[in-house]
Amino acid sequence: MALTRREMNLLILTIAAIVILLADSYILSPVLEARGVARDEKAAVIDEMTQNKEIIETSGPIARRKWKMMLEDGMAEGAAESESMIINYLNDLSSDHGVSLSSIQPEYGEKEEGIGVIEFIIAGNGHALDSYEFIWNIESTKMPLKIESVHLSSKDTNSGQVSIQLKISSIYSYEMPAVEEEI
Repeated sequence: MALTRREMNLLILTIAAIVILLADSYILSPVLEARGVARDEKAAVIDEMTQNKEIIETSGPIARRKWKMMLEDGMAEGAAESESMIINYLNDLSSDHGVSLSSIQPEYGEKEEGIGVIEFIIAGNGHALDSYEFIWNIESTKMPLKIESVHLSSKDTNSGQVSIQLKISSIYSYEMPAVEEEI
């Protein structure tokens, strides 16, 4: 079957149109879409980098003020002072809220660049509401204390007495030993 010149031109145009549509669907559109996504991601990264740069530039004075406030509000100079201050705070707080502390065990943690960590394991008991207030005051104090874990268990379902086990941590500043340079 021989095709006329007109039919041959129509067949070539039809095949060319199909090839162009397939190329657009499978090659050109995905490439352009990926390019747009990459452009959007680049803009987002540049925005994030700009925000982070602004935070770094402005956080110097803020960080110094926050550090000064922590020192004024109870961050101790040295492990012994910090331990004593926190134990006194916990004892005063427990007596204020009617919570009986049976043990406070300090454990010294890591030290890095002038900052040390002390963890305290605390055990005691008291009425449920008093225990809640005791824990809330530890959490909301201006002292550098962080509650790491809390375990409450009921001693007696009728009396409302609970047993408390807390693990809290605190930081303190210490003088780093001077390093002598060898010449």
